[in-house]
Amino acid sequence: GTTLLDHAVRLLSRNAPQALTLDLELAAMEKAQRLVTDDVNNQMEQLAKETDMVKAKVPNVGPACNGDTFPSVIGDFLLTAAAKVITMRALSKKFEEAHKKLFAFLSYGTKKKAKPEDLFRIFATILPAYRA
Repeated sequence: GTTLLDHAVRLLSRNAPQALTLDLELAAMEKAQRLVTDDVNNQMEQLAKETDMVKAKVPNVGPACNGDTFPSVIGDFLLTAAAKVITMRALSKKFEEAHKKLFAFLSYGTKKKAKPEDLFRIFATILPAYRA
């Protein structure tokens, strides 16, 4: 009999054969996935604090006055930086939600909580068996 997994692998091998070698690429990626999102979030918050400090220290951020364009330029930079921080916070929140859902799915039906490396182990275990 054919299982659903067998059928899925046949579809993959026909439509995206490169997916069957994913486990070979995952060896390098497993190390890369150890990047802790807390570090990224901490750096982002540090950038936001430093941006606020610059705003407080630069007088008259805004239009150029007396030929001095620095306040105008730094004002534009600070607006852009603030917008980027807002965007990164939103992306971080979406990533955290997706992360929780993925690992809740991986933990479904088990007593232990899944870890990021578990996903890599699943691919590394299954894919070599189906490579032709």
